[in-house]
Amino acid sequence: MSQKVVVGVDGSDGSRLALRWATDQTERFGPVVPAIMFRTGPLVDGVGTLAGPDGSGQPYRNQARDRMKVIVESVDPTLMAAAQVVQHRAGPGLVELAARGASLLVVGSRGRSPLTETLLGSVASYCARHATAPVAIIPPGTRPSGRWSRIVVGMDHSDDADVACRWAIDHAGADETVVVLSVVPFSANSAEATDPDMNTTQRRLEAYVAKVGAKRGDRPNLEVMVETGDPRLTLREAAENAGLLVVGTRGHRRVPYLRMGSVSSALAHHPTVPTVVVPHR
Repeated sequence: MSQKVVVGVDGSDGSRLALRWATDQTERFGPVVPAIMFRTGPLVDGVGTLAGPDGSGQPYRNQARDRMKVIVESVDPTLMAAAQVVQHRAGPGLVELAARGASLLVVGSRGRSPLTETLLGSVASYCARHATAPVAIIPPGTRPSGRWSRIVVGMDHSDDADVACRWAIDHAGADETVVVLSVVPFSANSAEATDPDMNTTQRRLEAYVAKVGAKRGDRPNLEVMVETGDPRLTLREAAENAGLLVVGTRGHRRVPYLRMGSVSSALAHHPTVPTVVVPHR
């Protein structure tokens, strides 16, 4: 099955930015498939349009396609040939579409709803929690670029972080740098981590990166970093000037009934750079 990049489009500036970002990554992830979801009903989007005499929802489909066309034509009109207009709730619809062979699902961190700042863009949040494909969340202010100088990936040696790290190395260009960052949390009885903790983590991380990197012949530049503090803040600060931040869905402190750990959830809810959440599948 050929790979593709599904991009959620809703007519907002955020979705336009997500689409532009994805079109710059076709060499890396595959061709772009813009997708817009729509629902039928008298109060959808606050308008009174009916579903149509045959119940087909055609008026809503037309409205959705019109919104899609405005965004797509402002980025790359040729993408309309691959565009998908699907009757479904936005989050579940995008997740289902991406499950059909997508290498990546791309969404903006803010959508059309005035509540998206509070809800994350509930669509992006839903996708990050439920998608079986990696999800890229693109925040406002992102400058799309086909190449990234630095990719920062969080590593706590959990299975989920291992999958995320391997994904980052596999998709990095030979002229790009992957920074594998492990954060040693402060202990309960001390304001700072102990030197043995730092040294052990450093050695373990260096051995791991050497092993994983050796499996790729044209591997990118690989660096390791060990810092102390709150993983959420430290990862965000380390990625401040990076082109991409990559995290797994959960870490060591996982709770079975939660789909995302506290670190990945916080970074996905408030991204400051393009952030990819890689599921453990």
